[in-house]
Amino acid sequence: MLAGGFRNFNNELRSSLLGFEIGDQSYKTFIDKNRLVPLGEKLPRFLFDFSRGLSAVGGIQKGSESRIFDSKFIPPLAVAICYEISDGIKIRKAIKNGAKLIITTANLNPYPTKLYDQFLSLARLRSIENKKDNLLVSNTGPSGLVGDDGKIIQILDLNVEENEIVFPIFSSQKTFYTKFGDKPILLLLIFCMGLNFLLEKK
Repeated sequence: MLAGGFRNFNNELRSSLLGFEIGDQSYKTFIDKNRLVPLGEKLPRFLFDFSRGLSAVGGIQKGSESRIFDSKFIPPLAVAICYEISDGIKIRKAIKNGAKLIITTANLNPYPTKLYDQFLSLARLRSIENKKDNLLVSNTGPSGLVGDDGKIIQILDLNVEENEIVFPIFSSQKTFYTKFGDKPILLLLIFCMGLNFLLEKK
């Protein structure tokens, strides 16, 4: 079972995805949120004596930059917690390093509905880039399954509390983007700019 929650590490509070096996009283595996909301979650250390932060739980600390969740009881996952879904580079690296499925967790309350649509669009984009299914799990936000082609296979009603079973596909396939990232596009851009400069000179 995977569950979102908080964990303490070296007297620091972290927002995490926690992994439990059957019969566990405590989590066996975890991945901590890396991208924190400035002031809302993350405070500069010199402000610690004056405030606990603007969030309900106070200030939290970031975890590792790696977005790969690797455990012995499930295939490796690429995990995006909240707006880490906007960081395509880190998700690409996780998939390049063996992740077979994207899992996106979120709490979008009390943000406007427009951000719901933006979040869903980003989740679809990450699926298309890496040809991976994306399992969305949100207590206040989109929950469901996005296919590896970006199509929404199933999405739950935001205003209804319900449980549904979905069947994501774990895939080892890597796209051209997953393998090489933005480098080919940047090289092509430099080449085209150079070619354009030469043609204008002539």
